[in-house]
Amino acid sequence: MFVRYQPARAEAARAAPVVAVQKVVKPRVVTPEAQLARGLRLLNGTGVAMNVEKAAVWLERAAANGNALAQNYVGVLYQTAPAFMPTWRQPCAGTKAAARNGNLKAMTNLGKAYAGVGPKARTSRRPRSGSGGRPGSARSTLQFDLAILYERGEGVSRSIPEAYKWYVIAGSHGDANAASRALVLASALSPNELLAAQATAALFRPAQADSAANDVPR
Repeated sequence: MFVRYQPARAEAARAAPVVAVQKVVKPRVVTPEAQLARGLRLLNGTGVAMNVEKAAVWLERAAANGNALAQNYVGVLYQTAPAFMPTWRQPCAGTKAAARNGNLKAMTNLGKAYAGVGPKARTSRRPRSGSGGRPGSARSTLQFDLAILYERGEGVSRSIPEAYKWYVIAGSHGDANAASRALVLASALSPNELLAAQATAALFRPAQADSAANDVPR
């Protein structure tokens, strides 16, 4: 059977507009973690040519998006390579943001920056006296530095028992220098002071650190 040709229908088909089907392209979303990873590769020359200027751009983007690790790197770069850091005008802006967001190294760096304010702090700073042992973790560094402040009475009332306690705590977290210093201070404490400080050190339980704010991506 033959289908009869229908001119009107053929004309309508020719006149119908051709609708182009456009592919919807979703915008690429770059996460702060990806920005941090890109910045660190450029900063360290991992798989790419080292470029501090480009690294600073990517780290600043991640920092502006709230990444605590990137904020700490921005703070460090501002101190070590300020020419590459045009956006973060305040010297400690990145470090303060990272510390607020739970980065332990930033807390240490910010504390040291505050301790460096004023002539007394500047003249009294000294490197760690050491046994040549491993310095420990970022957490033990914080504890060691707090012990120093109590031992010297800088920013707090001087307290050898409190200094001893924090040296013991830092030593228990792997800081050999802190453990060595605790032994020195122990001789300056009375038996009761020593027992009390040891008891409080034994009861100390650190809060759980936020891994996202402290662990560098691999």
